[in-house]
Amino acid sequence: MEGGRSLFLDGAAVAHALHEEDPEAFRLLADNRIPFFYRHDRWDYRAHQRVIETDPEGRVTGVTVSQHLQDLIDLPQELLDRYYPAFVGFLRMMQQERFLLRFRAEAGTCAVFDNHRIVHGREGYVADSGRRHLRGCYTDRGALRSTFRVLASQGFDGADAAMPQAAFA
Repeated sequence: MEGGRSLFLDGAAVAHALHEEDPEAFRLLADNRIPFFYRHDRWDYRAHQRVIETDPEGRVTGVTVSQHLQDLIDLPQELLDRYYPAFVGFLRMMQQERFLLRFRAEAGTCAVFDNHRIVHGREGYVADSGRRHLRGCYTDRGALRSTFRVLASQGFDGADAAMPQAAFA
């Protein structure tokens, strides 16, 4: 296949770099929620989220960058005039080689990553230059944290290779 390499980057690392290089842009993206929207036959997603998510101490916990789900930015005009250049700057920063990992996925390749931290995509490819089949599987942080808490409450600390049977009951 011509083209089509997988692209991955650590969105939290880019957000951290933005904080170092342009603190005002970081603040705008971390303090303001913008709309995301997707509706289809069986789906109706709607949310206002921050592009850069932080914990109460201001540490980056994730990023939300999804061009196909982002709706019209509904911020007041005077805020939008500052927000939009910050957002575009963040997206351009994500395209810098210092943050990108590129590789060609071969048959049987499995990539597991935190979809809230890792931004992913692929390079363009020539459609008739070969076959491509990709399957995705997503989970959410709430389910992951729930599983961790249940296992921890049952004494599982990750040191044992054997999982407690009660964890899946």
